[in-house]
Amino acid sequence: MLPIVPFLAWTGGIAAGAQVARGLVRGTGALLRGETGTGLVELADGIVSPVRNAASQVGRLGGDLLGTVVSVLMPAPRLPLELSPRIPQSRRQPDAALSSGNGLHT
Repeated sequence: MLPIVPFLAWTGGIAAGAQVARGLVRGTGALLRGETGTGLVELADGIVSPVRNAASQVGRLGGDLLGTVVSVLMPAPRLPLELSPRIPQSRRQPDAALSSGNGLHT
């Protein structure tokens, strides 16, 4: 087993336990204030929050994997180094501010 796996399992367990504990604290506080509906929802939210968080992270991982596969299989076209076309010197129009002499438009 890779040495990082026990560390990841340990920190994941702590994170999930903290999410459940937060829900229990919020739910208990709401129940003590007499907010029965809110308290029950907070308790349920605390219990399912690790599952919801795991599902969210797995979904984001899937999006990252898909983005990587698409970028490898269909690389973006490279932009040219110079984005504006070069105009030959003979076809360039003189700048109006420079052609008046004093910089004022007349």
